[in-house]
Amino acid sequence: MRRRLRAAMVGIGLGSALFVGACRGADPDPAPTAVLPTPAVPSASPSHKSAEQQAANAAAERYLAGRDLAESLLVDGAYDDPASQLEQYFSGQYLEFWEAEFAEYRDKSWSTTGDVRTVIESAGSYEPASASGPETIKIYACVDFRETTVVDEDGQEQERGFDFSLDEVQMVNTSDGWMADSVGSAVLRELEDTPCAGVLAS
Repeated sequence: MRRRLRAAMVGIGLGSALFVGACRGADPDPAPTAVLPTPAVPSASPSHKSAEQQAANAAAERYLAGRDLAESLLVDGAYDDPASQLEQYFSGQYLEFWEAEFAEYRDKSWSTTGDVRTVIESAGSYEPASASGPETIKIYACVDFRETTVVDEDGQEQERGFDFSLDEVQMVNTSDGWMADSVGSAVLRELEDTPCAGVLAS
């Protein structure tokens, strides 16, 4: 069975996904204390919320298209010069990651089959374009590798060591569209008590 990407956007929620604490259980509730009234914090304006939601949707769609292409190239064994095709979706550290990934497959004569399932879990940390920089947003993607298999040239399966990851992706809106510029991944050996539990459990 071919390795390919099964992507989904599940009504992207805007908020602060807790990436660093993704693998930890919730802390116990603190003891009740007296709280003095404080002024209400002004909420984001409707126009800002609309811009953020549009950015989240556009960035997520672009990211999933890039992941789809990268996974397809891996399946096809197109290990030479992947950047020439992936640079329309990836830049910076994330493009370098893919170049290293493809080089490892080529050098070790690996091949891969099966389905990679990627679901956008949430988005946050939106920054509109300004004089100091372009429009940016972070998206959080849950990745399921359970149906994928990597084998060497002798057909020996290579152990991945984990089934899931939670990826924090920095997206930048450039003149060429949204680009995935950097990624940080948290390995998830099980789904319970993680942000991915609800979207990858089925």
